Amino acid sequence: MKVRKQSIDQLMTTWETFANEYIESEDSIFEWQNYMDARRLIEGLLESTSDAKKGKIKKDLKAADLKVLDQTFEINECVWNKETESKEGYNRHHNWYYYRLNQGVFDTEPGQFTKR
Repeated sequence: MKVRKQSIDQLMTTWETFANEYIESEDSIFEWQNYMDARRLIEGLLESTSDAKKGKIKKDLKAADLKVLDQTFEINECVWNKETESKEGYNRHHNWYYYRLNQGVFDTEPGQFTKR
């Protein structure tokens, strides 16, 4: 299967759309995981972005992140299973977005997550 490489601009559009339009209404864990992965990929691409572009992206990223933080709550578990969390090295401090949910996803995954 051929995977199309997304640009940081495309990923930022995805993250901002999520933060502005879907953060409250999303109720699918699979879609949620996709959005959180977009956020992780942005971090990885930021390192190779030009300094001129990096400043704007960081500003826009911070604004979207604040919306996500405001509309979600922290959970004890990673949105990925423990095996993936350990294998990929996700942690609550650096990958905070993998440890947050909205009420819709939380409600559709009974028993999978606990609020922190």
